[in-house]
Amino acid sequence: MAVFKRITCTKCGKVSNSEKFMKTSPLCSCGGSTRISDKWYVSLQVEEANGRKRKLVKAVSPVKKTAEEYAAKIVTLRSEGEFFDKVARLTFEKGASIFLQDCRDRVSEGRLGARTLEMYEGRLSANLIPAFRGIELARLTRDIIEQYKRRRMDDVAPASVNRELATLKRMCVILLAKGLLKTSPCQGLELLRENNKRDRYLTEAEISALLKECKRLPRLWMVVMIALNTGLRLDGCLTLKWNEIDFKRAQITKSVKGGKIVYIPINDDLREALLAKRGNTLDPDGYVTKSPIRKGEALTRHGRFGFKSACKRAEITGFTFHDLRHTFATHFLARTKDIFTLSHILGHSTVYMTERYAHLLDDVRKEAMSRFGGFK
Repeated sequence: MAVFKRITCTKCGKVSNSEKFMKTSPLCSCGGSTRISDKWYVSLQVEEANGRKRKLVKAVSPVKKTAEEYAAKIVTLRSEGEFFDKVARLTFEKGASIFLQDCRDRVSEGRLGARTLEMYEGRLSANLIPAFRGIELARLTRDIIEQYKRRRMDDVAPASVNRELATLKRMCVILLAKGLLKTSPCQGLELLRENNKRDRYLTEAEISALLKECKRLPRLWMVVMIALNTGLRLDGCLTLKWNEIDFKRAQITKSVKGGKIVYIPINDDLREALLAKRGNTLDPDGYVTKSPIRKGEALTRHGRFGFKSACKRAEITGFTFHDLRHTFATHFLARTKDIFTLSHILGHSTVYMTERYAHLLDDVRKEAMSRFGGFK
């Protein structure tokens, strides 16, 4: 690290540095006169957020002692790992890129599951990066995150919001460990209270109204049809591929949450809709509902593809996309009384997880007890 003044030739423009104080300007080698800078400069070696090092020259003060004190202070701060130059400000998307690369390294080392990495990538690309793009992580405050949390509560269940916040927290932990953050903006951030026993579902009249409004957007109508007739979660509906549909056997084979494989029979209504959607095109590796913007990719995963607006037009309130899964399960069980088959279709590990819908079997149990009769 050096402290110097700049000497510029007024004739040829040559620039040189001098660490000594000069009362008069020296002549240049070309014979021209020179001009000495008013301020003393400090030459710094800085490390950017991406790890690359670069030289930075900064004008500090007309007083040499002040410039020397500034240089000494920077040396101290750098030794304590606290100095980052303004050019090294870390934007949210850059921090996310560093975090995901760290996760990929951990996957290759066997210290992180591939499914976990996929979830991190999905939450960041679909929700977090679009929300915080361009914001410097040093300026990301808890209030900004709280505002994001409130917005997301209008679209998805508390559990989904909490998973996104957990991804953000984990990202900040990694960046802190790498010395790219001084403090985490997630400190003191409270997660939402989750109600995993949410039982909101649509009546048949509401289903008809919703599907009617969804027809304004064919892609949306197709996604909702898949959800209502299979019970797949949002991610499963959006990432459904043609090669996962066996029309001859009338069955969908899909990897779902936890890596579990589910086999879902296709009813006539869904089969007809899928065949009409496929038409004469043959793209076995393609998605059933493609992104209209990004070629070859699935429709966006964060739910902002018209569903909320369709619900509003259909006068359906207090309803999220995940509630379509509850709607399917409720009507399936009410019509078939087969809780074991429903458990397999939903991909539940045990029937216990499906028993939230068991109250629908009350009339069946009463009828069975009536047939049993009893003892005297």
